Parts: sequence; C-alpha cells; structure tokens
Amino acid sequence: CWGLTGAGLLIANSRFTLSKFREWHLDFAGKAAEVAPLGLSSAFDGLEGKKPVGFPDGGRFVLSVGRLSLEDDYKGHGTLIHAVTELSKNHPDVFLVLAGGGNAAAFLRQLVRVRNDAGAVVFAGSISDAELLWLYRHCAVFAMLSEGEGFGLVHLEAMAQGRPCLGTHADAVAEIIEDGVTGRLAPPGDLQAAAEALDQMLGDPSALRTMGERARQRVMEHFLQSHFAERLQNALKSLA
Repeated sequence: CWGLTGAGLLIANSRFTLSKFREWHLDFAGKAAEVAPLGLSSAFDGLEGKKPVGFPDGGRFVLSVGRLSLEDDYKGHGTLIHAVTELSKNHPDVFLVLAGGGNAAAFLRQLVRVRNDAGAVVFAGSISDAELLWLYRHCAVFAMLSEGEGFGLVHLEAMAQGRPCLGTHADAVAEIIEDGVTGRLAPPGDLQAAAEALDQMLGDPSALRTMGERARQRVMEHFLQSHFAERLQNALKSLA
C-alpha cells in the first residue's frame, strides 16, 4: 500500500483491469491513471509450426488456450465445451481443442464423458511453442468464454495468425475483439449464445476469412510491442 499511496500515476493494461482495481481499492479510486494495452511479443518470430503428435486428421476445430485450473474457473472452459458440443449437431466436422494442462483437466474430461461427446473435444495438454503456433494457424476460430480476463494475450496471438476470435462482453477481451469485425462477443455463461455465434461464424467461410484478415490487421496496427512502448512512454510523460 505504501507504493500505491506514493505513486503519482497508476498504469493498467486494460480499462477492465483499472475498473476492477478501483472497485477493490476504493481508497485509490481518485488516483490518476492511464490505460496502456499490452503488445504482442516476438516469441513466434522465425518459428516453424509443428503439428502435435496424434492430432486428428480432417475436420475443423475451435481452439482455446490456457491453464485448465479449478482455481481459474472464470475462463469458461465448461461453457465452451457445452457450446461446441451443441454446435457439433449442425457441424459434425467441428471439434474443440483445449491446449494447456492443469488440475481441472480430469473434471473437464468427465464433463465430456457425461455428455457422451468424446470425439467433440481434444485435450492437447501442455504443448511446445511450435505446436501452439501450428494450432493457431490451423484452427477455424479461437475461443475463450472468460469472465475475468485482465487482458487477453492469447487472443492477440491467434489474431496475429489471421484467426477470428470468440469472447465475452464481461472482461478485457471486449477491448481487443471488435464484435462482428474481428470476431464475436457473447454474454458470459450463455452457452446457447456462444453456440449460435460459432454457428454463424463457421457457416460463412468467406465472412470468417474476412474476420481473420481484419483480426491480423488490428494486431499489426494496434497491438505490437512497439505500440505498447509508445503507449507507456505517453503515459509516463504525464508525470513530467
């Protein structure tokens, strides 16, 4: 608290993060603040994509990337599983890929078994950067139905590879995805709305491709490291 009390300026990575901070720390609600959205790192530069071992051939897949944690249930993995398995009734060639490990994997696998939709979800587990890059480049849509994401770097990673995204209105992802332009936004926890959004996106390949192109353009124009550096410098100038 001493550091916060003495700070002349608060810098947040999103409007959502700043609003939550002010909500949780009322004593600092009046503190001067600037929002400086992050920029995409160069982690994938020069990297060759590698198909994960044992990955299914054929079909189209919706990709979600993140830790499968019982403590991080705000990421909406359960809702996404329900949405994609519902979607597969109209699009039997579509399946969901969950990339990432964690203590919620067993629970989510059981959820899939209960729905009797084992083929609709692939648990990729912990993967290398090269495998992640391959998944970004080959997925039809990137999706995460989170309700408390402070920013959304995985969305930017997917968008940089020309992939449209599905997110929710509930967190900072809504500051990244332009609804109807670079992807879609659905109400949090609403599996039917998420399924319908995915159905519309996957049902129009031409529009989906255009969304992907616009998604990549948005990253190149607003969310590179150089953009973050410029935003940070501008924020710090206000202290001078």
